[in-house]
Amino acid sequence: MHGSIVARRAAGGWLSSAARGLWRCERGVDFVEMVIVAPVLLALSFGILELGHALSRAHAMSSISREGANIAARGTDLDTVLAVTMLNGASIGLDDRGGTVVSRIRVESGVPTVQEQVASSGYSTRSQLGLVDSVATRLTGVSLADGQELYAVELFYDHQKLTPLSRLVGSIVPDTMYDFAIF
Repeated sequence: MHGSIVARRAAGGWLSSAARGLWRCERGVDFVEMVIVAPVLLALSFGILELGHALSRAHAMSSISREGANIAARGTDLDTVLAVTMLNGASIGLDDRGGTVVSRIRVESGVPTVQEQVASSGYSTRSQLGLVDSVATRLTGVSLADGQELYAVELFYDHQKLTPLSRLVGSIVPDTMYDFAIF
């Protein structure tokens, strides 16, 4: 009987040693899995953060441009609309990282023409609708009534990346974001 206890201890000692070796091996596998999965999870997290930040800015720009165009359509002069739009854009840093163009457009013979335009500093020639006395190119092909007067607010924003992800996989979000609203 004494011999069988010794044999069991010897067997148990051998098994625990093998189990310890197997556990060490599994710790190595866990480390390799972490090395493979961590960069993917980090890139995914950075992508979600970057995209969320850009969508937040795009939503704010949309609201600001709509509010500015709505104010202009109510008869407010364009300089005041520009000032209000830039003031509302302070929450996203529009005064530091972007600008605004406010335009009055009149439709004559079915052609939308920019009649008047004001812009924040540095943005006087950046309008994507068109410059004064030119056709509002973005509105061609849209059914508009002769004599109709429209007001447009364009916002430009130099998006600042938050993460190094854009350097690794290219640009997810454009460097300059653009939004416009017409009333």
